Amino acid sequence: MCWMAHVTTDERRIKSHRWMLVALAVTIFLVAFVPRAVVPISRPPQWYTRSVQFIHDVGRGAFGETVTSEHPGVTTMWLSGIALRLAGVTPEQRQGGAYVDPQSLTARESAIGVLPRAFVIAALSGMMYGFLVRLFGPLAAFSAALLMALDPFFLANSKVLHVDGLLAAFMTASALSVLLFTRTRR
Repeated sequence: MCWMAHVTTDERRIKSHRWMLVALAVTIFLVAFVPRAVVPISRPPQWYTRSVQFIHDVGRGAFGETVTSEHPGVTTMWLSGIALRLAGVTPEQRQGGAYVDPQSLTARESAIGVLPRAFVIAALSGMMYGFLVRLFGPLAAFSAALLMALDPFFLANSKVLHVDGLLAAFMTASALSVLLFTRTRR
């Protein structure tokens, strides 16, 4: 019982409702995942080309050739490149070569490229909900997480194969984790 002396009333309440909080986190995940995964709204072809070429170069050990731009989009290229490679898209298998315009991108390739990013952003949304619960309580956390997951600007940016949506999700999760640490020192 000695360990309970250090647990606050809010932390006890959160622990007693753990299953409800997990169910709400899964709900936030689904609310964030479905609209991002269903139909990509934009297809910047350079990120598809970079992703396919990046994974191809990593696979053949040509690490010096993985630097295709000074832009820091490695996480985007890993996620989309692996998904496209698993779907059988390689530089050699594309009849048109590199993606030069959005019209050369099939609907299947477009969806496959965005899907892993949608999953990561949705997982981060669920994680942010957990941080928000510990910071502000379940009701405020659920409201804030829903607003973040369905914010039109964030939603539109995260449906595009580009670094912005992923970066915004990672930065928000990082900021919330810092806030949580300053409050709890854990």
